[in-house]
Amino acid sequence: MSEMLQGGITGTEAQSADTPHPETVARIAARLANVTSDPASLASVGADIQTYGIGAFLHAVQQKVAADSQATPTVTADLTLSTDLLQQLGLRRGDEGVIRDTWTDYIGSRVAQPLRIFHPTTLGDLRSILGQAAAEGCRVKAVGSGHSFTDVAITRDFLIETHGLSQTLNLEHDLLRPGVHPETLFETEGGILVRDLNNALWNAGLGLVNMGGYDGQTIAGVISTSTHGSGLTFGPLASQVESLTLVAANGKTYRIEPVGGITDPARWAARHPETELKQDDDWFYACQVGIGCMGVVYSLILRVRERYYLKEERTLSTWSQVRRDLQTGQVLHDNRHYEVLVNPYQTNGDHTCLITRRNPVPEPAALPLVQPNRNFFVELAASSPGVSDLLQTVFNLYPSVTPFIIDKAMAMIARDYIDRSYYVFNIGAANNVPAYGSEIGFTMDQYQAATERILDIAARRQQAGQAYLTAPFSLRFVKASQAYMSMMYGADTCMIEFPMLKNTIGGRELLQQIERDMYAFGGRPHWGLLNFLSGANNLIATMYPMLPRWLAVYRQLNPNGLFDNAFTERCGFAAHGFTRP
Repeated sequence: MSEMLQGGITGTEAQSADTPHPETVARIAARLANVTSDPASLASVGADIQTYGIGAFLHAVQQKVAADSQATPTVTADLTLSTDLLQQLGLRRGDEGVIRDTWTDYIGSRVAQPLRIFHPTTLGDLRSILGQAAAEGCRVKAVGSGHSFTDVAITRDFLIETHGLSQTLNLEHDLLRPGVHPETLFETEGGILVRDLNNALWNAGLGLVNMGGYDGQTIAGVISTSTHGSGLTFGPLASQVESLTLVAANGKTYRIEPVGGITDPARWAARHPETELKQDDDWFYACQVGIGCMGVVYSLILRVRERYYLKEERTLSTWSQVRRDLQTGQVLHDNRHYEVLVNPYQTNGDHTCLITRRNPVPEPAALPLVQPNRNFFVELAASSPGVSDLLQTVFNLYPSVTPFIIDKAMAMIARDYIDRSYYVFNIGAANNVPAYGSEIGFTMDQYQAATERILDIAARRQQAGQAYLTAPFSLRFVKASQAYMSMMYGADTCMIEFPMLKNTIGGRELLQQIERDMYAFGGRPHWGLLNFLSGANNLIATMYPMLPRWLAVYRQLNPNGLFDNAFTERCGFAAHGFTRP
């Protein structure tokens, strides 16, 4: 075998029977580096294989891969260098795609191997990438941190990874309309992580009005999918958007606002003729929750508030008691943020619940030195060796103990906590546990009946096949949204979320059963979480009465299907025709 690998290496070229000479390996590796850009190099590499053997070639491949893994990141936004100098420094332009690479979501459930993956760092990079896509007839999708468990961000052509677009921006106060209050306006690029945005806001004396339970996503991602927090006086994060800058087909750039938006049209046109100001309600409320279908969000102007502190109080209860409290509705008005975790399975004759209340408090004299674990999975994993792998094994091998584990875990996180607002909103290191989930929104007159049906489904699948939800499901309450494709469009909404450990046996099947049955209660699945939506039988059209207006904007911004993918095809947004000659 060693003779086969060694091939034709002789004389001074051979160091030993098994190891090719380093100079030979280096020469082949250098030629490999040029194979994709210089077709003539391919013939040279083929000759090397014949001359020096498979062993030398494999060593060269190993050396090249190792070198690539140490490559310097793309050039930053403020650095303008010639292509030759960039290559000498080991840098790559933000509009220069990487070929034959793989992208996955953060738990590895969705995988994309597109033609090119781009890492832009400037608005100019985005325009260039979309111009390239149009010229080459390729489709484009932008991705953030990969916290969507659907095909919403998957593409087979050009994938734009947006983390390089992560700078806060200087708001141009002089371009605002008279009477607009800029003190609580904050502008940022769309690829910034929520946690980094929170830090920047806090340092500026500001804070998000509300946020969800995790801070590792990009701000454009959470807004585009109508991600939310809790509290009936607060809409989804998209409701905090006053203006957004979008790069659409062929690199055309728009600043999009509602009618009478914050920007003065004449002043804007004079300074930024390359970016069209579009103050149109249909455009704004379609692009607020554009689900990645309208173009690439470059930047956002958010309406925030002065920074503040929150106190979180968590107490145990039962579903019987919680249901009575919710029927009167006073708990939703007495607390700025109110949410409930429900054990899907009965223990001691009822379903254990954990109530979370969050309300503003003055700045405390002392803050906790360490943020406590406040997530179900993280708390359980922290209490056992082997962390999440062991937890997954327990749920799969001994499913009947699931109800008691859920009860115990909820009891472990029943505690009070005071800190900065964004620390309290964030449930902790939940992203370190490989889990996915689905979430469904209901009007306030339907969510309790839907909850009863969910409990019934859980009980029946438990009895029939030992299929279990591996966590409590949550009830959070969100103000109505004007965004056309928001789950909260047109009505105050209860969002019910179902977390699930990644490799739970029967997990996806159980969530699919729940989603299907929830259509009868007017349930709208979350765009960014696992869903099984289809455009068949006008399903999505019946869910979203403003879909025709959303589609009209989609077709203007996406006239040639540049932003189409498997998701738009599954949902029936992309237009297709069929002809049999």
